[in-house]
Amino acid sequence: MTFALVRLADERDRQKLLIMAQAASDETGEPICISAVNDQINKYFVNANPTIFVVEAAQRQIVGCLAGRICQFDHKPGLYTTQRFLYVEPAFRRTRAAASLVRELIAWSRIVGASEIHGGNSNGFRTRAIAGLLGRQGFKQVGYTMKLDLRG
Repeated sequence: MTFALVRLADERDRQKLLIMAQAASDETGEPICISAVNDQINKYFVNANPTIFVVEAAQRQIVGCLAGRICQFDHKPGLYTTQRFLYVEPAFRRTRAAASLVRELIAWSRIVGASEIHGGNSNGFRTRAIAGLLGRQGFKQVGYTMKLDLRG
């Protein structure tokens, strides 16, 4: 399947971004607060950090999105970027949608002058699929993400 376009999200996409965030929450069991997600979208429109990309299929149908952040190293000069959120609708998984988004993340990261990209997942959902996707784009595993739930 060919994807017509990976592009920066715009205001017309806000509702679809919120729908995809809720769908990701429903699939992973990771609770979200829609107003917090909306706040992140607002930050994107104000200062482009996070930066949000969408991928479209036929007839400009948005089928996935990726949010990336620009970060400064704590221990050395320079910038790196992070892949913060990646979602592709189930019907469009195992197509080129996610790979198209990751390639756009890589291109954007080069444009902003990042020296590396940190990506993966931290919720345990489809970890092998994400690792495979990123690995095919040149990412290497460098450690593990661990979480301690302090709510109970």
